[in-house]
Amino acid sequence: MKQKFSMQAIIFFLTCLLCLLLRALLINLPNIEPVSSLLLCLGKRFNYIELFLFGFLNILFFDVITFKFGIWTIFTALTYALIAVGTYLVKTRKVHFLKYSIISTLVYDIITGLIMGPILFEQDFIQALVGQIPFTIYHIIGNLVLTISFTCVIEIFFWAILKRRKVLPC
Repeated sequence: MKQKFSMQAIIFFLTCLLCLLLRALLINLPNIEPVSSLLLCLGKRFNYIELFLFGFLNILFFDVITFKFGIWTIFTALTYALIAVGTYLVKTRKVHFLKYSIISTLVYDIITGLIMGPILFEQDFIQALVGQIPFTIYHIIGNLVLTISFTCVIEIFFWAILKRRKVLPC
């Protein structure tokens, strides 16, 4: 049991580092966010508290590291934490990961773009809505590409590492 816990912790830590690195590399591409895609991969192996921490801390650490911490950080981190808890549904309710990727992107964009945008930046709702449509389309496409890529790569990684360590039952 101790080996399983330590392997879970290592996987969690490495995935956090991977996410921060990818966010840094993709910083100039708007709405290409690896957080939700990696959450979908982790959703199969971690509980909702660990997923909440992954979603929240990734946004928080990245904004602190890049000196962009502000009120927006809190709302974005909480929104990703909400989405992270929702990824637990992928495991418990057998929701398809691509469908959840689209749903989570829509939830994120509604909360951050249509609700928080007008509140924090005094936008008209119609302006926020019109501006959000192309933004969300780009966001969905980016998340689908990353989700497909990460799911395949990380599943192979998990399978290879965990099977070798005899943590998997197969």
